[in-house]
Amino acid sequence: MLTEGGGSMGLGHVVRCLAIRAELERLGHGTVMVIVGGEGLGDFMGAWSFSTQDWLTSLDGVPVEEADVVVVDSYKADSSQLERLRRLSHLLVCLDDENRLAYPADIVLNGGLFAPMLDYPKVLECEYLVGSSFALLRPEFINMPVRRIGQHSVGEVLISMGGQDVHGLLPRTLDALSEAAPELHRRVVVAPSLPNRDEVCAREDQNTTILHAPTALQLREEMLTTDAAVCAGGQTLHEMARAGLPPVVIGVVENQRPNIEAWAGAGFIHFAGWWHEEELMERVIAGIRSLDDPVARAKKSAIGVELIDGLGARRAAERIVARAARAA
Repeated sequence: MLTEGGGSMGLGHVVRCLAIRAELERLGHGTVMVIVGGEGLGDFMGAWSFSTQDWLTSLDGVPVEEADVVVVDSYKADSSQLERLRRLSHLLVCLDDENRLAYPADIVLNGGLFAPMLDYPKVLECEYLVGSSFALLRPEFINMPVRRIGQHSVGEVLISMGGQDVHGLLPRTLDALSEAAPELHRRVVVAPSLPNRDEVCAREDQNTTILHAPTALQLREEMLTTDAAVCAGGQTLHEMARAGLPPVVIGVVENQRPNIEAWAGAGFIHFAGWWHEEELMERVIAGIRSLDDPVARAKKSAIGVELIDGLGARRAAERIVARAARAA
């Protein structure tokens, strides 16, 4: 498994690869994970082994030819690099978000809600696994208890901006909520490589709890017990859908746009706007207030759970193993 993450690259690619990795190992297959970057990933990876190497520049020591399958999740890999991996490997799987390339792959995997609407090229040899039935969630999000929607207004809000918070939205969001809705309890996810960690942690008080690098199981419990969320439009959004936690979403990078638009169209999220827009925080507050109605929360929660069943990584792993068996 070849990917990138940590530091300024965040955690999204790594989380998706871990989801597939867990299911491949459940099926009895050994895995090796090589990560470009890797800063701050030690605690996050837990018991998962990995190595850090710029495999985009050199494959020396990377067991591509020995592997039955090579899985690539990278925004940095270009067509020539993927062509080389295809020549060297027995089976190449490429994860995609936006039809970024004409992938020279045996399998292209895109678990986005919008993915079926992308105009992927019709390549006879390539199998396309697309749509929310292939959303890649870690195994902790498979067997979820039924969420209970209390008949109260929003009391606790989970706030997460991914592994980087590239636009400094966490402090802004905390300040806005503290001023406009001081009664809310704010629970803030702080990733291990968050560059503005000290600025965020300085805002901890009796109504602001800092969650330092929570495990997948801890994050799942937070999603099940809070009333609403504020988040960006990346991987965490799929986990919130699985947990039935209705979020107010802020767009932080352009490649999130299709994902955000699809979830807004489905009725699961309240889209507050893009990180640079004026009056963004006023719209975030309005979004949370719109979820004070328990009927509205219950409706959005049901939409999320219906669209994400948590089995996407399992389906993908089973299809990858079946294809590898045919290629052997």
